[in-house]
Amino acid sequence: MTTEITEDDIARLVGAAFVSGPDKNLVLGSIFND
Repeated sequence: MTTEITEDDIARLVGAAFVSGPDKNLVLGSIFND
């Protein structure tokens, strides 16, 4: 498995920064559990 940060990953990380509560855990989980 290679770790490459794409523009899509950055967009999701930026989006996650503005998400709070349970939704944040779902967003972060989807990023790190691809």
